[in-house]
Amino acid sequence: MKLKIVSDGIPKNTKVITEDGKAIDNIRSITWHCEAGKLATVTLGLVLVEVDLTGEHDRSEYETVDVTPVGEEYKRTILVKKDTA
Repeated sequence: MKLKIVSDGIPKNTKVITEDGKAIDNIRSITWHCEAGKLATVTLGLVLVEVDLTGEHDRSEYETVDVTPVGEEYKRTILVKKDTA
């Protein structure tokens, strides 16, 4: 995919355009990374993006631990690596 970034130097007026001429909305930030001898990259920070994600993870090495402070109404848990010692 090719993107075109057009800017007059003012963040508010910066636009990112797709190959088919459509503007990408809800851009919060654009970050450039250039390093000698390596491919330059750009990262777009987007907000209010609708996504549909699916993933798998083997949690057999981890366990859920209750870390709710005494007297707190809502339960808090964290995922920690099991002690194998």
